[in-house]
Amino acid sequence: MGVKPGRLRAAGRLAPCVILLLGCASDRGTVDAGNSATDGAWSEAGGDAASPARPEARTGLTGGSACDASAQCLSGACTLGACSDWPHAMRIRIDTTAAGADIREAVADFPLLLRLDATNFPFAEARRDGADIRFIDASGQSLSHEVERWDGDSGVAALWVLVPRIEGDSRNNSVLMYWGNSLAVPTSSGPSVFGAFACVLHMGGAPDGVSSHLGDSSGQGNIGLVQNPTADALSGDGIAGLGLALDGRSTYLATNVESTSPPQVFSVSLWLKTSSSTRAGIAGFASKPSGSDVTFDRAIGMDESGRLAFAVLHGGHLLTVSTLTGYNDGAWHLVVARLSSGGQYLFVDGEPVADDPSSSGAGPDNGYWRFGEEPLASPPPPTTDAALPAGNFFSGTLDEIRIAANEASDTRIKLAYATQRPGANAVSYQLVP
Repeated sequence: MGVKPGRLRAAGRLAPCVILLLGCASDRGTVDAGNSATDGAWSEAGGDAASPARPEARTGLTGGSACDASAQCLSGACTLGACSDWPHAMRIRIDTTAAGADIREAVADFPLLLRLDATNFPFAEARRDGADIRFIDASGQSLSHEVERWDGDSGVAALWVLVPRIEGDSRNNSVLMYWGNSLAVPTSSGPSVFGAFACVLHMGGAPDGVSSHLGDSSGQGNIGLVQNPTADALSGDGIAGLGLALDGRSTYLATNVESTSPPQVFSVSLWLKTSSSTRAGIAGFASKPSGSDVTFDRAIGMDESGRLAFAVLHGGHLLTVSTLTGYNDGAWHLVVARLSSGGQYLFVDGEPVADDPSSSGAGPDNGYWRFGEEPLASPPPPTTDAALPAGNFFSGTLDEIRIAANEASDTRIKLAYATQRPGANAVSYQLVP
């Protein structure tokens, strides 16, 4: 049964409850006869077919049960125990037309960033920890989500929702968000959203209680280790939640899991913000996670003018592609480096800015990812005889680091920038009355 944003109302007389297994015990679970199949229906055009939209609410016995807080409660398929209410709803739209993200192709399994604040969300109606938040698509399918940040007192939140499919050139992409169930248990899960990645670092949430350790939301256990951290390294404002503020002197980030055979096809993405005019490293696959006397491969660096370069060690030489534009302007920029059989590419803010289609792979190696160190010479030469040692450190803020053993498409990269950038207009929020 597809979910419609129309409130379930008690009928004029009680209807018998059909017992399935333990039964969905409720004396309020029938739909008012006036609420027909088209009354309040959620149309694909984004509007309501016949009546003003109301949030879906599954009513039942208080106290909770096996069905409580499950997808079954929201879809109407509960067969075990009582389904509690989600009395509040919001429709979230993703505009992929030229006025929004401006993409033409569909994107599957996309982690969508949602930013909530006092202007678009009534935090007083939800639990203080956001544990009652739920998402479904137009068919009623429950969607996985991760709460990166939830501050009900300050009225600020950042969440990621895995959307199964976002159509290109459409204003009809949307999901429904529900809240207000005091009995709901937390279902936030990073691996359910980012399980396809090798590593995802949000710059928050120490998994082991150590403040300088960053949790890996991919579920691969690739924890980020902040080396030589300053007192305020994790207090910077990020693109979503906290960012990692690096001092340009000795602080950097390294992953703790050694990769024994990195794939020839991979993508590395991150957000950065800097106004520094000092040569620095951004990311690199290093021979060890800490210390000196280290070499880099698959590296992103920035020169004194803010120009970016992406270098890959291939056949004993670093093959490098470089931008013509500087990005040390104090603004947030999304940087994506990609290597595949189609070539070596560097993207900034959703667009390809440097490439070498003839570069088609990197050799297997052992190592760790390190972020915020100098992995390149400056200016980057087209080739060099060996991987270069670490040198200068990055001064600025990094956030949302992702490593993937696959090729991120041009369309996916563009959609990521359009929906995550500050002030993004591709995502809109509409409360359902």
